Amino acid sequence: MKIKELIKAAINKGIIPSRALVPILSFVRHIKPYGFAFTVHLADHCNLNCKCCDNFSPLADEVFLDFEQYEKDCGRLAFLTNAKVDRICLLGGEPLLNPQVMQIVETTRKHFPKTALSLATNGILLPKQPEKFWECCRKNKIKIIITKYPIKLDLEKTVESARNYGVKIEYWGGDIKTSYHFVLDLEGKHNSKKSFKLCYQSNVCIVFSKGRFYTCPTIPFVRYFNRHFKQNLEVSDADSIDIYKVKSIKEIKKFLSKPAPFCRYCAVEKIDFAIPWGVSKKDISEWT
Repeated sequence: MKIKELIKAAINKGIIPSRALVPILSFVRHIKPYGFAFTVHLADHCNLNCKCCDNFSPLADEVFLDFEQYEKDCGRLAFLTNAKVDRICLLGGEPLLNPQVMQIVETTRKHFPKTALSLATNGILLPKQPEKFWECCRKNKIKIIITKYPIKLDLEKTVESARNYGVKIEYWGGDIKTSYHFVLDLEGKHNSKKSFKLCYQSNVCIVFSKGRFYTCPTIPFVRYFNRHFKQNLEVSDADSIDIYKVKSIKEIKKFLSKPAPFCRYCAVEKIDFAIPWGVSKKDISEWT
């Protein structure tokens, strides 16, 4: 189990106070630097709609990854990195809602032949996947990471079948899913540098979307929050970096290692971890 998962498990069991996770993860990030890794959203929406979702999936439209754009972006990024990316995680929303999931897997592996690839899912749609899906995962060395939710879902046969195909299966964190209450400062009065330094997502939960890199998922997907609650948390070009306007991966890494202007909207010190999981009521209190 990774350090981050061990800490969260300790919080779930009451060994460590939940609010201690912010400074602890900040410290861990500095003593153990992460390699270059990022996530890709195959779908913005979800079939589970968790409360307090920091990707705002309960508020999202039915939006899928633009495959043609993604294929082009992969080519550019492979050129910039010499195809040397440590890890790529395909997620969402719920990635298995995307009907082009196999094409996306194939394209990702083609451009990044030695990268550790994974697909993170809530598992609900796994039993419905055809044989060619499992063959695609095996051929492209995709690890399936399942988050355990407190819902009625028997995955034993599916997991056994996947392993028979030679597909690796893991459970996210090993414990039943809990929720995080990620708090937004609607007035944007927080110190960006302090928020970035304390945030458990900054420069760790990097998002690659439409040819741009973001230091966390809140920035590219807060548009759903803004629309649903008629807010105006501003996102500008300065909050992300365009892979077509840089000459090297060093420029991207340097950008991601610093706070974005949007960080002023994040009340990181108020985040609460390990609260009971539940379905979103789409109430603004879930994010404030």
